[in-house]
Amino acid sequence: NNTVLTDPVPTNLNCPTATCTAAGGAVCPAATGAALVAALQGAGATVPTMPSGSSVTITLNCTVP
Repeated sequence: NNTVLTDPVPTNLNCPTATCTAAGGAVCPAATGAALVAALQGAGATVPTMPSGSSVTITLNCTVP
């Protein structure tokens, strides 16, 4: 619980939004879309609940400029 995820800014990619999918009782971070990207590339996005055997999948939607 309260796991913090970070993902540094990728080189040569523009990633304006992100989505989150949780399974097995896990709960996605409160931030969504552009706010989720900013959190991941900043101090981190907190996964408030993540029981054993659960998963959180975060998908960054990126383009190559």
